[in-house]
Amino acid sequence: QMVKEKGKHFEFIHIAKTAGRSMKIANERMEPSSRPFEMSHGHNVKVSHVLERNHTAVVVLRDPADRMESAFVFLRTGGFGNRIPKEHLITEFNSTDAFVEALAGESILAIEAARCDAKLKFCAEPPAPGEKFSLHKHTTVEFRPQVWWLDVDENPNVRIICYPDLHDVFPN
Repeated sequence: QMVKEKGKHFEFIHIAKTAGRSMKIANERMEPSSRPFEMSHGHNVKVSHVLERNHTAVVVLRDPADRMESAFVFLRTGGFGNRIPKEHLITEFNSTDAFVEALAGESILAIEAARCDAKLKFCAEPPAPGEKFSLHKHTTVEFRPQVWWLDVDENPNVRIICYPDLHDVFPN
C-alpha cells in the first residue's frame, strides 16, 4: 500500500485507459487524511507539470497492447456504455489488429478514427498536408502513447505503479 512520505506531495497523473478514473474515485472516497494523492489530474497534465512544482508525480502504466485493446473497445462501444455516433470512423474497423495495422500503414481512415473521442466532441488536430502522422499529436487521449504523459527522464519524484499492482495501492 502506498504510504505518504513526510514532506512529499503526491499528485496523480491520469493516463487514459490505465484505471485512472477508478483511482481518482477511490482516492476521493477515502478520508482526506489517508488519501494517497493530494491532487488527481485530468488527461491534460503531464509529469513535467507536477515536477515543476517540486511535487511527486504518480502514474499507472499499463501494457501497451492491453491499453490499445481497451481504448479501441472503449471508443468502438461509445465510451461508458453509450451509443457511438454512426459517423465515427472507428466503426469501420472490426478488430484492434485491423485498426493498428491501418494506423501503422498511415491509413487516412484510421488516422481520422484515432483523432476523436467516442462522441466526436474532442478531437486532436489533423496532420497538416504533407505532415507525418504522430500518435503524440494527432490522436485522442485514449490512443496517445503513455510517454506523452511521462515526459521526463528517470526521476526520483516520479512513482510508477504497474497496472497489475493496483490492488496494492487501493486494496478494496
